[in-house]
Amino acid sequence: MQSWKAAVRDMALQALSISTTPTEFTQCLDKVDVDVIVDRGRIYLADRDNPTRACRADRLDKQLSAKNLAQAFRQKNNLPKKESSHLEQAIKRELAQGEQMRTEIQQYDLKC
Repeated sequence: MQSWKAAVRDMALQALSISTTPTEFTQCLDKVDVDVIVDRGRIYLADRDNPTRACRADRLDKQLSAKNLAQAFRQKNNLPKKESSHLEQAIKRELAQGEQMRTEIQQYDLKC
Protein backbone atom coordinates (compact mmCIF):
# COMPACT_ATOMS: atom_id res chain seq x y z
CA MET A 1 0.00 0.00 0.00
CA GLN A 2 1.26 3.44 -0.96
CA SER A 3 1.76 6.06 1.76
CA TRP A 4 -0.12 9.35 1.53
CA LYS A 5 3.15 11.20 0.89
CA ALA A 6 4.01 8.93 -2.02
CA ALA A 7 0.51 9.37 -3.43
CA VAL A 8 0.69 13.19 -3.15
CA ARG A 9 4.20 13.18 -4.67
CA ASP A 10 3.07 11.05 -7.60
CA MET A 11 0.05 13.29 -8.23
CA ALA A 12 2.23 16.43 -8.04
CA LEU A 13 4.81 15.02 -10.44
CA GLN A 14 2.03 14.00 -12.83
CA ALA A 15 0.54 17.50 -12.58
CA LEU A 16 3.97 18.99 -13.28
CA SER A 17 4.45 16.78 -16.32
CA ILE A 18 1.25 18.04 -17.98
CA SER A 19 1.31 21.67 -16.79
CA THR A 20 2.98 24.60 -18.49
CA THR A 21 2.11 27.25 -15.89
CA PRO A 22 1.75 27.40 -12.11
CA THR A 23 -1.98 27.93 -12.52
CA GLU A 24 -2.34 24.73 -14.53
CA PHE A 25 -0.24 22.94 -11.92
CA THR A 26 -2.49 24.02 -9.05
CA GLN A 27 -5.64 23.31 -11.07
CA CYS A 28 -4.47 19.75 -11.75
CA LEU A 29 -3.77 19.20 -8.07
CA ASP A 30 -7.05 20.85 -7.10
CA LYS A 31 -8.90 18.22 -9.15
CA VAL A 32 -7.35 15.45 -7.03
CA ASP A 33 -7.99 17.26 -3.71
CA VAL A 34 -4.40 18.36 -3.09
CA ASP A 35 -3.95 21.94 -1.91
CA VAL A 36 -0.87 23.99 -2.76
CA ILE A 37 0.13 26.25 0.11
CA VAL A 38 2.89 28.84 0.08
CA ASP A 39 4.18 29.79 3.51
CA ARG A 40 7.32 31.83 4.13
CA GLY A 41 8.53 31.23 0.60
CA ARG A 42 8.15 27.46 0.76
CA ILE A 43 5.67 25.36 -1.14
CA TYR A 44 3.63 22.78 0.78
CA LEU A 45 1.25 20.16 -0.54
CA ALA A 46 -1.67 19.14 1.64
CA ASP A 47 -4.29 16.43 1.40
CA ARG A 48 -7.59 18.32 1.41
CA ASP A 49 -9.44 15.35 2.93
CA ASN A 50 -7.05 15.29 5.89
CA PRO A 51 -5.51 18.77 6.48
CA THR A 52 -3.06 17.39 9.06
CA ARG A 53 -1.33 15.67 6.17
CA ALA A 54 0.85 18.36 4.66
CA CYS A 55 4.47 18.24 3.58
CA ARG A 56 7.00 20.56 2.02
CA ALA A 57 6.93 19.90 -1.70
CA ASP A 58 10.71 19.86 -2.06
CA ARG A 59 10.96 17.15 0.60
CA LEU A 60 8.61 14.95 -1.41
CA ASP A 61 10.73 15.41 -4.53
CA LYS A 62 13.41 17.92 -5.51
CA GLN A 63 11.55 18.60 -8.78
CA LEU A 64 8.80 20.20 -6.70
CA SER A 65 10.94 22.96 -5.17
CA ALA A 66 10.09 26.51 -6.25
CA LYS A 67 13.42 26.78 -8.04
CA ASN A 68 12.93 23.55 -9.98
CA LEU A 69 9.29 24.33 -10.76
CA ALA A 70 10.43 27.69 -12.16
CA GLN A 71 13.05 25.95 -14.26
CA ALA A 72 10.54 23.41 -15.57
CA PHE A 73 7.99 26.07 -16.54
CA ARG A 74 10.77 28.22 -18.05
CA GLN A 75 11.87 25.31 -20.24
CA LYS A 76 8.31 24.41 -21.24
CA ASN A 77 7.67 28.01 -22.27
CA ASN A 78 11.09 28.53 -23.91
CA LEU A 79 11.99 31.46 -21.68
CA PRO A 80 15.61 32.63 -21.35
CA LYS A 81 17.58 31.36 -18.35
CA LYS A 82 17.86 34.82 -16.80
CA GLU A 83 14.10 34.72 -16.27
CA SER A 84 14.38 31.84 -13.75
CA SER A 85 14.71 33.85 -10.53
CA HIS A 86 11.90 36.19 -11.58
CA LEU A 87 9.77 33.21 -12.56
CA GLU A 88 10.47 31.51 -9.22
CA GLN A 89 9.15 34.58 -7.37
CA ALA A 90 6.18 34.79 -9.73
CA ILE A 91 5.37 31.13 -9.10
CA LYS A 92 5.36 31.68 -5.34
CA ARG A 93 3.11 34.73 -5.73
CA GLU A 94 0.75 32.96 -8.13
CA LEU A 95 0.47 29.89 -5.92
CA ALA A 96 -0.16 32.06 -2.86
CA GLN A 97 -2.85 34.06 -4.70
CA GLY A 98 -4.56 30.84 -5.80
CA GLU A 99 -4.56 29.63 -2.20
CA GLN A 100 -6.01 32.95 -0.99
CA MET A 101 -8.76 32.86 -3.62
CA ARG A 102 -9.68 29.27 -2.69
CA THR A 103 -9.90 30.26 1.00
CA GLU A 104 -12.12 33.25 0.19
CA ILE A 105 -14.43 31.06 -1.91
CA GLN A 106 -14.66 28.47 0.87
CA GLN A 107 -15.46 31.16 3.44
CA TYR A 108 -18.13 32.61 1.15
CA ASP A 109 -19.65 29.15 0.68
CA LEU A 110 -19.80 28.69 4.45
CA LYS A 111 -21.70 31.98 4.83
CA CYS A 112 -24.32 30.98 2.25
